[in-house]
Amino acid sequence: MDEAEAVAGPTPKGTTLRGLVAVAQSRLDLAEPRFQEAIRLDPNYAFAHYYLSRLLYTQNHFNQSIQESNAAIALAPNLVRAYENLGLCYEAKLQIDEAKKWYLEAIHREELGGRQTEWPSLDLATMLVRNDRIGEAKPHLLEALKLNPRNAKAHFQMAIVLEKTGDPIDALRELGRTMSLDPNWADPHYRAAHLYQHLGKKDQADKELAQFQRISEAQHRPN
Repeated sequence: MDEAEAVAGPTPKGTTLRGLVAVAQSRLDLAEPRFQEAIRLDPNYAFAHYYLSRLLYTQNHFNQSIQESNAAIALAPNLVRAYENLGLCYEAKLQIDEAKKWYLEAIHREELGGRQTEWPSLDLATMLVRNDRIGEAKPHLLEALKLNPRNAKAHFQMAIVLEKTGDPIDALRELGRTMSLDPNWADPHYRAAHLYQHLGKKDQADKELAQFQRISEAQHRPN
């Protein structure tokens, strides 16, 4: 990139890419000035606004993130991820119905574009589950699983829905699928231990709890 800039000078796309490299290196202090510089070079470059909005979201600057997401949408109305980011921001601000509106808009935009992913439906369902709006969440989870049956997070959320609606056996099946898809995720084992304990299956509960502890300890062990 240094060589490219030496020939052609800095460009909005190249400067944005530098910001993404800094994000990948967990150098958010270096990433933000890159995105700002890309916007200065071309205020109409939607992706610079979008990636800045994502960075601001991770820093809990939700109002600024909303502003940059709106700027990205104004420049690129079909940039679905910007609508998703609005949903995440309003969810973080505990404005649940406003967040739902933007998640639904992201789903709608993907349908119009003909290139659907599971993430807007899954983000919406996860928010609804977290707020005990289980009946609303389930159709969106089913849609997410239809779009990608191998998404471990979707199976995990479905397990929670099934547990909360009084179906612990099917909830355990969903947790089993989650564990198969993501063997290094500790949380499903903890939830399975709780369900087995509730069903009076102490040996299986102890086994899942031990697995939860093993994975958790491995993840927190210094490299």
